[in-house]
Amino acid sequence: MDSPDKSSTRDQGLEAETSALRYLKGLGCSILERNYRSRRGEVDLIARKGGVIYFVEVKLRRSGRFGSAAQAISPSKQRKIALAAMDYVQRAKIKGQDLRFAALVMDESEGKRHVEFFEFSLDLPMQYY
Repeated sequence: MDSPDKSSTRDQGLEAETSALRYLKGLGCSILERNYRSRRGEVDLIARKGGVIYFVEVKLRRSGRFGSAAQAISPSKQRKIALAAMDYVQRAKIKGQDLRFAALVMDESEGKRHVEFFEFSLDLPMQYY
């Protein structure tokens, strides 16, 4: 059985992903996948807006004790997102789409939540485009 802290963390993560999903829908995105997993990694949300497919990492920080939510998306984590995204592209047989990597980060302070959506670059093999 999960410890209370682990369950609480999982619940917070699900709540953050649900908030991110609503946020992206508010931007006009349609959600293609939630919690997509492959043997090489995971993508929290895969969304489409127009001809662009976004692979989105969602991070929530309730305090700045361990840095901001954006700082938690390490180069190692970015690589895992990219590998899972490429697995998705191959599985879904996506060709000729504009693929982008993004983060939706939420930092809480004094009962207020600051939300930021931004894209980040990754070096990917050209065979995937």
